[in-house]
Amino acid sequence: MKDSKRTSLIHFGKDNIRYESEYEVHDFLDVQKQINKIEFRIFIKDYKEIEWFDFKLFVMPDNSLKVTDMFIGNSSQRMKGKSEAAILEAKKVFQKKIISSSNKEDVIYEWRSEQGDKVWKRLVEKGLAIFKRYLDIYELI
Repeated sequence: MKDSKRTSLIHFGKDNIRYESEYEVHDFLDVQKQINKIEFRIFIKDYKEIEWFDFKLFVMPDNSLKVTDMFIGNSSQRMKGKSEAAILEAKKVFQKKIISSSNKEDVIYEWRSEQGDKVWKRLVEKGLAIFKRYLDIYELI
């Protein structure tokens, strides 16, 4: 996929306020791991341009997409519902199975943070994802 133009994304925060964002999609090489990834860079409208939410995916050998990064650099960007919206939007854009990273000890170079785990648990509670305990991954339905 080539770099994209900005696309609108609507999401609701913990405060139940509706937020409007825009995102761009970029392919890039993760130099540290030497793998190609897809990045969603999400900007909340009316926030500083340098404050974005960074959401990255890795294309797995079976062609599914694994969420590898969900990073919010500024605390004012937290609890705005961008993580869930980004995961759901990735499914819509790519029409592929979306899974989380794992915390299994035998999986090298990945982990799912406590905050990431909370994001996926909220998706499970809404009936949008399942947890596969034996693999220690979440999968979007």
